[in-house]
Amino acid sequence: VTYTALKETLQIASKLNINLSNFGLMRYFYTNLFVINSSDYGVPQNRKRLIIIGCKNINTIFFPKKSNYEELRQIIEKLELEPPNYDVVPIVKNKVSIYDALDDIAYLKVKENPIKYRKKAASIYQKFMRKNSEKLFNHITTKHRKNSLKMFSMLKPGQRIEDLPKELRVNRRSLQRMEQNKQSRTLTCCNEDFIHYSLDRIITIREMARLQSFPDKYIFQGTRTTGGKRRKFSCCQVQQVGNSVPPLLAQAIGEGVLKMLEYKSNSELTDFINNLNKKA
Repeated sequence: VTYTALKETLQIASKLNINLSNFGLMRYFYTNLFVINSSDYGVPQNRKRLIIIGCKNINTIFFPKKSNYEELRQIIEKLELEPPNYDVVPIVKNKVSIYDALDDIAYLKVKENPIKYRKKAASIYQKFMRKNSEKLFNHITTKHRKNSLKMFSMLKPGQRIEDLPKELRVNRRSLQRMEQNKQSRTLTCCNEDFIHYSLDRIITIREMARLQSFPDKYIFQGTRTTGGKRRKFSCCQVQQVGNSVPPLLAQAIGEGVLKMLEYKSNSELTDFINNLNKKA
């Protein structure tokens, strides 16, 4: 469930609590609703989502909360199971920044054909994104007008359209230049709102995909973008990326749920979780 503002989230949660209570008739139980941020799971993006986990025949499930929680890997390790294989997940000490994610592909592309990498991967995240990929797809940028280029050039990192003189503004309040040492704000189905941190252009589909943690070997098909009513009948590349769940976040949630369900017994899992909740 998309997380927007606390007030709206509480309203949604209240309605969901009422609707989900009906699952009790089918012996399904669910956790308290909580919000997680993708940036806590290796994704270079602040993307908050309301998460609900339901499970049959287990009357409680513990899942990490943002305000007072232990990371998913620590939870799994405390279950005393066989050490899970995390080789497929990049191990990073701090949150991944926009620069960590995009610097090795920070150049323009004028043709749709796949191209070779021009720079070596420097960060752990970049190396992870390039795994099993020899060419770079979906890395083509829009040909901007002179007025747009002038507007982009005047935007400093973190600045929005309202920070510019009125004569240069366009009707896009959410347009903003990215800050390379931070995480991206939540990606949407419109890459025109995201100006590259060092280049005077909007970000490409591949750069959006990097910020969503899609590996470079994942190729997006269809048209790059579609506007207006046509979006009801087709799903362009921008929509595919903007509406997706970051793979690293999906993997973290899936691994956590799987390990809990594979625990020695339901009673032992319940006791373990209750003890964790008492300490929280």
